[in-house]
Amino acid sequence: MGKGRCCKDDEAEYNKVRDHDKDFKGPIENRSCTDIVCCLLFVACVILLLLIATVAFIRGDYRRVIYPTDSNGQICGRDLGCPTPQVCVASCPTRMWAWLPAHLAETGGDLNGPVKTTIAAEREKMVCLGGRNAMEPEYQSLSIRDLVQNHLCAPYTLPSVSMLGRCLPKLLKGVGGRVVSSMTTLPNNVTSANNRSIGADTVRRGTNTMARFIKVYSYLQALFEDVVQSWQWIVGGCLLAVAVSLLWVLLLRYLAKPIVILSIVLFVLLFAAATAFTVYKYIILRGQSDSLEKNTKLTFDFGYYLHLSRTWLFLAIVSGSLFIIVLFLLIWLRRRICIAIALISHTSHCLGHMMSCLVFPLLPFVLQFGVLVFFIITAIHISSLGDPVMRQIDNETFLADLNFTSLSTEEAKQKINDLLTHLIPCNPNSTNVAGSMCRFLKYGDDAFGPYMQLFNIFMFFWLFNFVDALCEMTLAGAFASYYFAFKKPDDIPATPLLSSFWRCIRYHMGSIAFGSLIISIVQLIRVMLEYLDHKLKDTQNPVGQFFLKCLKCCFWCLEKCLKFLNRNAYILVSL
Repeated sequence: MGKGRCCKDDEAEYNKVRDHDKDFKGPIENRSCTDIVCCLLFVACVILLLLIATVAFIRGDYRRVIYPTDSNGQICGRDLGCPTPQVCVASCPTRMWAWLPAHLAETGGDLNGPVKTTIAAEREKMVCLGGRNAMEPEYQSLSIRDLVQNHLCAPYTLPSVSMLGRCLPKLLKGVGGRVVSSMTTLPNNVTSANNRSIGADTVRRGTNTMARFIKVYSYLQALFEDVVQSWQWIVGGCLLAVAVSLLWVLLLRYLAKPIVILSIVLFVLLFAAATAFTVYKYIILRGQSDSLEKNTKLTFDFGYYLHLSRTWLFLAIVSGSLFIIVLFLLIWLRRRICIAIALISHTSHCLGHMMSCLVFPLLPFVLQFGVLVFFIITAIHISSLGDPVMRQIDNETFLADLNFTSLSTEEAKQKINDLLTHLIPCNPNSTNVAGSMCRFLKYGDDAFGPYMQLFNIFMFFWLFNFVDALCEMTLAGAFASYYFAFKKPDDIPATPLLSSFWRCIRYHMGSIAFGSLIISIVQLIRVMLEYLDHKLKDTQNPVGQFFLKCLKCCFWCLEKCLKFLNRNAYILVSL
């Protein structure tokens, strides 16, 4: 009895109708700042990010990352750390040239017939250091053989095309995504410019890497060309989508229930029609494509598969299964759908009084786009920190020319090679022996570069999520102003969106920073797991791969749950 009476008293208390407070206009105006510590931490991290970006902009040079670099460390050429000289040229070579016929012509020899061009014309075709030819005064005193052996001029050139500021041989442009599998062996005397042996596997890996690079570049180039050619249609489609969306919102304000029911019915009928059509096509093609079914082949021609009955059977099964699932879900959730219709109707009335909410999504788009651009520019400048690193890369040839008979072992050669590397001053602009041995290797990694880059990535996630959370809380406060207004639209603030935005900036930056910080930490962990998975994808450890996949799945679920909790927390804070 006592228990029942207690519950009855509680029920009476909870069901008591409160008197209307004419002074209550929705979200509380008399507020205090929330999560001040997180707000201060966020401001400090933003200031630190700006300092890092300033240092990167001052000391770094984005051209080192975007543009090629030659052997002297100047911005041009290609392949950082390449053992062969790299030069900047005004235009890529358009014809094939090799040094041996020119050398024979210069020395009076003959190669399969008379030499048709003069020596001067052959020397003008050569590509030498500094992007000049062999007719320059500093190269005229040397023979073609000496120019090639001393790495002053290229031994051959190929017809090339310009790709990302680099001269790429035309014969590689047609490689695409194919794998070089026919090359199994190479002669034993094939060596690189630094006297390292080159095997078939090395050539195969290099060719495959170049093929993947060309394939991606071709896709990006085709995508860019399509966008340039059809930008009018893209802009027109976006404007049409905006107009249709506004019309849809306007219709929902007056005809919410009929429109939602009609949309659901059309959605179900779409799957029903797809199921009927695919079954019809399967019945027609079932007896007509027997010859094709027996000789099924793998091809990229989509029209070929449309003539196979098994294709339509598969589509019929998929569409029929989706139709049944959607139909049962609608029957099971019919009450929830009625509630959703009422909410949509109420929301459309709210948007009618606050039309600024329709254009508000432009603000987070602009802010997040700005964060993305700032992150990319800062990352590029951080990557370019450091000074050019020069090394003697031709010491093996230098040692061979000295004919040191005491160097009987490879270990002794390596010791002297290291000694020369550390003692001989490396200046590529010098005309002495040290200058001829010196080549640009790479831009030196700054000691704090990796940590700066990691902090930049973390702040990108934090700022991106901060903008998202700020906009969610702003919209929550604006809709709360409408919901709690007793007389609409008289009690609605003149600018509910701006008022809510100001409350978020003034009082709740700490709460927004705290919620976005949690999401950012989880996202950073997910990025690290993806990086670890990329590095370990070739390992044959199934246990490690299993735990790595489990961690990735768990953190993905954790991120989704935290975003859901944050969204509800932002709504409560905005009130």
